[in-house]
Amino acid sequence: MQHLYDIDVRVPMRDGVALAANVWHPVEGEAPTLLVRMPYGKDVFGITVGGVMPDLMALLEAGYALVVQDCRGTHRSEGEFVPHMADRADGEDTVAWIADQPWSDGTVGMYGPSYMGMVQWETAVTGAPALKAIAPAFTSIDNYEAPWFSAGGALSLSLVTMWNAIMYAADAQRSLAAGEGTVSQLQQLGHAALFPEPLDDVLPTGEVPVLAAYGKWWGDWMAHPSHDGYWEAMELTPELKNATVPALNIGG
Repeated sequence: MQHLYDIDVRVPMRDGVALAANVWHPVEGEAPTLLVRMPYGKDVFGITVGGVMPDLMALLEAGYALVVQDCRGTHRSEGEFVPHMADRADGEDTVAWIADQPWSDGTVGMYGPSYMGMVQWETAVTGAPALKAIAPAFTSIDNYEAPWFSAGGALSLSLVTMWNAIMYAADAQRSLAAGEGTVSQLQQLGHAALFPEPLDDVLPTGEVPVLAAYGKWWGDWMAHPSHDGYWEAMELTPELKNATVPALNIGG
């Protein structure tokens, strides 16, 4: 099957924000589509990731179309990135958009690890009719307990500092390209992303200089160390009854 590769396709969301996607689709006919939504940059999407991502070319040769999308507010997508706050609606809208394309046979599956797995569950609980299967790996349905805190409230310190430094550095780079922010700010965040270990030695954690200074969601996370209403607003467990698609869950 021959495919076309379209870069930076604009996918409209219900609030008017456009998300950027790279799309591989058949030259002729219709195909089932696999969707990967990620906040780490679709343009560096690898053929394999840690042994849990299928080979891209093998998927195309098997007859699938493929859509890899930047999450809202990351890299080339419009809007503001706040982890998980828009991923339910954006996932639902993206699945509906795919199903409406002339190269789509109306069926969509999703796959990917970590954050790319979380967005699968966030899409599945919407009951999106075109979503037929998901394959989340090394992920969670609880945006408090599994990635950032323990059941007893202990902070996963090294993961929290490292992940936020990486995301903030990418956001600062994006802002600088838009004529906002400063080179100094980007340099500080970039250094923190490359060498996050010293951030773990700062107490109190909420006052880690580089991350606290950048703001965004860091202050909210640090202000809510218990599983309170802030985290419950992102909780998926009560809505799992709405997820009826088959799920291949990969852990390790």
